[in-house]
Amino acid sequence: MPVVELDANGTPCFVNRTAQRLIARTGLDASGLLPPTRTSLHREALATGGCVRDAAHPVEGLTLTWSCQPLERDGHTLWYGDEVAPGDGAPGDDDHIRYRLLVDHSTDVISRHGRDGRFLFASPAIRKLLGYTPEEVIGISAYDLFHPDDRRAVFDKDPRIFHDHGFYLHLYRIRHKAGHYVWFETTSVTHRDGGTGELIDILCVSRDVSRRVATERERERLARAVESTTDYVLFVELGERLGSANRAARGRFGTAATDAGAPLEGLYRPGSLRRLREEVRPALGAQGSWQGELEMQGPGGEAVPVLTVALTDDDPDGPAGRMTLLNRDIRERKNAEAQAQKHQQEIAHANRLAATGELASQVAHELNQPLATTSNYASGMLNVIRAAPDRPCGELAAPLQKLQSQVQRMNEILKRIRASVRRGHVRRTSMDLAAVLDRARAHCEWRAEAAGVTLRLDTAADLPAADADPVQVEQVIVNLIMNAVEACAEMVPERRLVEIAAWGEDTTSVAFAVRDHGPGISPGLDGRIFETFFTTKREGLGMGLSISASIMEALGGELRLAPAPADGGCRFVGTLCRRDRRCNGDATNDG
Repeated sequence: MPVVELDANGTPCFVNRTAQRLIARTGLDASGLLPPTRTSLHREALATGGCVRDAAHPVEGLTLTWSCQPLERDGHTLWYGDEVAPGDGAPGDDDHIRYRLLVDHSTDVISRHGRDGRFLFASPAIRKLLGYTPEEVIGISAYDLFHPDDRRAVFDKDPRIFHDHGFYLHLYRIRHKAGHYVWFETTSVTHRDGGTGELIDILCVSRDVSRRVATERERERLARAVESTTDYVLFVELGERLGSANRAARGRFGTAATDAGAPLEGLYRPGSLRRLREEVRPALGAQGSWQGELEMQGPGGEAVPVLTVALTDDDPDGPAGRMTLLNRDIRERKNAEAQAQKHQQEIAHANRLAATGELASQVAHELNQPLATTSNYASGMLNVIRAAPDRPCGELAAPLQKLQSQVQRMNEILKRIRASVRRGHVRRTSMDLAAVLDRARAHCEWRAEAAGVTLRLDTAADLPAADADPVQVEQVIVNLIMNAVEACAEMVPERRLVEIAAWGEDTTSVAFAVRDHGPGISPGLDGRIFETFFTTKREGLGMGLSISASIMEALGGELRLAPAPADGGCRFVGTLCRRDRRCNGDATNDG
């Protein structure tokens, strides 16, 4: 038996006489007698502390089958081999050598078992996968290492399954030497007596599939979550056809609309379907995801507002164009928002009525006495005329002058009340008109979205600062934008647009404009648009534009209705003084 000792570096440091004779006969050195994998086998034996067996190596017509075991000397291993000549049995055949090399270096465990499951042979891979050396498992029944639940499953099966099927694929848990369980997938084939059919042994090839099982179970958990969620989950294949839908979607929209192959046209309203094609698809191609509000279509044709998250299918092996749509029903939220908005509108309307009532009370209080006096003078003159119709008119001059005096007094009272309303609490300061427009646009965004109206803001880059009260100006712009949104809310989608702009008017002023694409002002009404209590709205008070105009006048500016655009709609233009060209007005400067 040839024997070779390797030092810590894997270099031969001793050979016995048999090995010396082989060296002389073959012309090889000691390293040439050992298999090419000697370095890795040397390290494996040192790392595991166990014996590495049956490493076959052909040498000049011979086959040397080596075993390697670590020595007590640090880093040394001892190699001893069997010399097998060709032709003296199957172990020397080339096929046997190749099969043996395959078994020794396979990452799967190759094992042979008796009828009772006892290990008759195990390949070296069992050390890496289960922690046992091949010698430790010989004579042990593999069934004793099975998880109890999986062992019962095996024994509950028909015992003829091996014979009937020949190959058997089995997924089970087997105990690692450290005590935990590892998922194994084993393919086995039986070897039977050709005459009697009696089972002789079982050949198995087993691999660790713990990671695959964990991944599959995680996918199953996700699948259960998708199936159980109340969101409507749709998997869309090529051609905008459904691949599948979860239980919530099937229950809400019916099986006909959610069957595999059904078109998306049956689930989304035309406008939302157009957005899926023109907006969502490009976003998925660029970013991989998209989120926004769409409208689905119920079985009865009713609109179902949803918050949609769209995800592209990131499977590199799958066809491009597939996507997943997660749709959350937001009808309750929309209804709650609508109720809240309605409530706010009712409160605002009530406040306006209260303010109007207060103003009316003030007017009535101030005018009550002069009106009573005027009535008395008029009644007196009528009595005089009735008593003496031919009385000279000159005698009525004095009471008529007193009557005129009372009319002038009422006029002054009205002027004073109007000036008081105009002045309010206004404080001019350096104002960034672009920022005020942006805040007003943001304040009105919710109303515009609800009406399907787009707000477009365009301000000049070099816009000078204005000399105004930001709060009051924002109030004016918000009123104009709200009116514009309401004006074009019922128009076709292409005309649901409100344009907001600002620019430097001249060296002394800056200007802003709010333009809608609604039906416009009816002919003959443009001259009355700023009159107090004049309105074309069913529930309006006719005070918004009047108050807005008063605020602009109080700030030294102006609000006017521009000529009607050629393509229809309505355009209001406001002007304010530049900060470096302050205007004289009723408002208080900040000094």
